[in-house]
Amino acid sequence: MTPSSPEPAAAPARAAPHAAPADPQGAIASAASGQQDAASRRHKTVTTLVLVALAALIAAFSMLSLGKTGSADLLAAWLAGDAVAQGHPALIYPADDTVFTMQPPVEWIARTRELGYAGEIFPYIYPPLWAWVMAPVARLMAPETLAVLAHGVNAALLFASLLIARRLCRQPPPLALWLMVGLLAYFGTNAGFLGLYQNQPQILVAFLTLLALERAQNGAPILGGALLALAAALKLYPVLLAILWLARRQYRPFVAFVILGGALGALSVAVAGWPLHQRFLELIRMITDSVLITSVNYTTDGLLAQSFWAHALTVVFEQSSDGLRGWLIMAKPASFALTSRLLQLMALAALFWLGRRLSRRPEADPAAFWGAAMVILSLTSPLSWAYHYLAPLSFAALLPARYGRRGLALLVLILLPTEPHLSLVNFDALPSLVLGQVTGTLSMMLLAACLIWIALRPGTAPRT
Repeated sequence: MTPSSPEPAAAPARAAPHAAPADPQGAIASAASGQQDAASRRHKTVTTLVLVALAALIAAFSMLSLGKTGSADLLAAWLAGDAVAQGHPALIYPADDTVFTMQPPVEWIARTRELGYAGEIFPYIYPPLWAWVMAPVARLMAPETLAVLAHGVNAALLFASLLIARRLCRQPPPLALWLMVGLLAYFGTNAGFLGLYQNQPQILVAFLTLLALERAQNGAPILGGALLALAAALKLYPVLLAILWLARRQYRPFVAFVILGGALGALSVAVAGWPLHQRFLELIRMITDSVLITSVNYTTDGLLAQSFWAHALTVVFEQSSDGLRGWLIMAKPASFALTSRLLQLMALAALFWLGRRLSRRPEADPAAFWGAAMVILSLTSPLSWAYHYLAPLSFAALLPARYGRRGLALLVLILLPTEPHLSLVNFDALPSLVLGQVTGTLSMMLLAACLIWIALRPGTAPRT
């Protein structure tokens, strides 16, 4: 019998691989980064909620404080829609045939008396398409109800416009500074006060314009072009801003603007017919060849008329529920019309050159350029009221953000002549010089100069 072989010795257990030592600094940094991200998300959420609450409060305050008051500009759109709804589209536009008087169709006066309205009545001077859009609104609600709702919506749009304008800045100033100065610039001047009181469609145009410029700059050029086309379908002057996209080599939003703008024009003709568009174009030509002066419209045309053609100005009076209101009008002589057109072309050419130059300088602030461009184009337009400057006033905080207290003091001096209590005056008889028009126009010129200075001399960082 063979003895049993001894059991082989068990192989020694393989040592476990040595674990790499932990990196305490990396773990701490990763945890800190996660905490920062979470804190950043919480901050953004809280900021968003606060901004939404502020917008809601401003809208509610506007609805409660203004209610059914004012809204003569919105009433014009309602009456145009009412004319379409009643089957009388020929009554949309005023009957002026030589000079723009800012008087409504006479049939509107009787219609508003039927509605129990005894305030101001202004004409409808927008493309025919929007009268058809307003027709179902006129059937659905009375103008007083629409006015209350519009006061809230327009106040919220103004607040949103400030937030959008800040996104155009190369280095956005502190949000609190931006909002405080912007709201004061809006509601401490005729731009915001009169625009909101009258429920002016220009508020929507300003919002769309700023959003179009912001989207085109920040990664959505097609949407930007579409939004600017919509703004230009309400009021024509955004067309000139689209030209400046070419100067800045922003070709995609320009192409989108042309395509959608053409589509909206074709839709308007299809809906309302060509004869009404002929009447609209005649009205635009008439406005271009006329001068209208009040204390709250700021244009170089008004300044030229009061300086060199004061003898040709005629007073137009309107009896409204809160007193006698008046304004000055004149048909432009040939020399005046030529001067006016040359000024507008020179302004556009200068802005094109400036836009092309600044597009080569990445440190230049696009917000300052666009603000200056909107002021200058409004100044050289035939008929620009205080609220046409709402969009550029969204950039008012650039002055104190860049130059501190000196910038704030300069901004106050610029805007003081446009403060409502200083310029909103009811005249029993207009003076030979409408001082509010002169000082308001000069104020906007100074604002444009300051914004151009900021665009040409970008600072290193915003100052609070």
